[in-house]
Amino acid sequence: MNAAKFGAIGTTVGVMLLLAGCDSSNPNSNSGGSPIAVLPSSNPNTSTGSTSTSVGLASGSSGLYGLVSWPDGSRVRRAQLDFYPYGLTDSYTGGSYIGPAGHNFRGQTDTAGRYDVSNACNGVTCPSLFAFLVVPWRGALSDRCFMPLIPQNRPGVNPTTPQVLQVTPPSQLNYAVVSGYCQDLESEYLGGYTDTNSNDSYHVLPLTNGDSAPTWRQVEHVMSGSNEALAVGDPCVVGRWFSQHTSIDATLNDGSRIQLVGGANAILTISGTGASAIDYSTSKPYVGNDNGQSVEIQFAGTATSQVRATPPSTFTESIISQNVTYWFIINGQSGARQQATLAPSNGYSCTSTTLTESTNGVAQSYTKG
Repeated sequence: MNAAKFGAIGTTVGVMLLLAGCDSSNPNSNSGGSPIAVLPSSNPNTSTGSTSTSVGLASGSSGLYGLVSWPDGSRVRRAQLDFYPYGLTDSYTGGSYIGPAGHNFRGQTDTAGRYDVSNACNGVTCPSLFAFLVVPWRGALSDRCFMPLIPQNRPGVNPTTPQVLQVTPPSQLNYAVVSGYCQDLESEYLGGYTDTNSNDSYHVLPLTNGDSAPTWRQVEHVMSGSNEALAVGDPCVVGRWFSQHTSIDATLNDGSRIQLVGGANAILTISGTGASAIDYSTSKPYVGNDNGQSVEIQFAGTATSQVRATPPSTFTESIISQNVTYWFIINGQSGARQQATLAPSNGYSCTSTTLTESTNGVAQSYTKG
């Protein structure tokens, strides 16, 4: 390989990096050149979690009881629950249908996330039980929004319309809050709480006052009683995150292309105040091969910024400080360090275990540490 083919390079590691020119025909030179386009080819995985735990039957209980959890497994404490023994027909009609199982009824979780409704279903079989978490939320219709509760470890539950069929008290029934958004109305279709594609029949809508629907993490934060004002916006992004390997395609100055893989283990930290810091001291190099020649690009240093994330995907970032460098390693020979120029991220996605930051569609994924 003729190392002179290397010029400027752009890549994504933690925050987006737009790097100054570098001619590695002499690894110690810095002569500029036309940029190398670098496009990550990896996509982050998403995941959610829930926890199901046995709960002792309250003395004398004749109803339904169990635990209610957030998608990350923590308990939903001191919360109101809506139950519909005949499915969402009750919801649409205002609960006018009354059969042997009675009218729709309500429950309340205690400080341990446990509920116990002694009068559930009038003590007979509920033909098609559906449940919601009721959330006080200013800006929603009647200042309340709703999130479906997903039955845990129950056979025959349809994941798109998760009502429980034919449950007879006394019975334990554990729930997890849907990993999605809080909405103005109760609906049988989960897409209305999880799908952000406005072209789909059922998708997440703004609240009555036009505000974005809150995520389950925002709801959890408010319902936990925390007084912290989350300047960061979406609490999902708060935490310590580790960058994942990214596959990048680099176009060299002579027009040829080379694929490099790496960039894992940079540490990104975001606080509830919106303060963000990235540390590349533990990051792995990007590694590739060109005609039998070993090519690596290594990053080092730190940078800080102020960020705000607005669900589902809007991300604003202001760079505060940057001391990030990079250098080429060709056949084991390290070149001089070059100063990296940082560009702010302007998009994101987040789950309980993964975070992706992007700049104009070029993305870097992280996992929570």
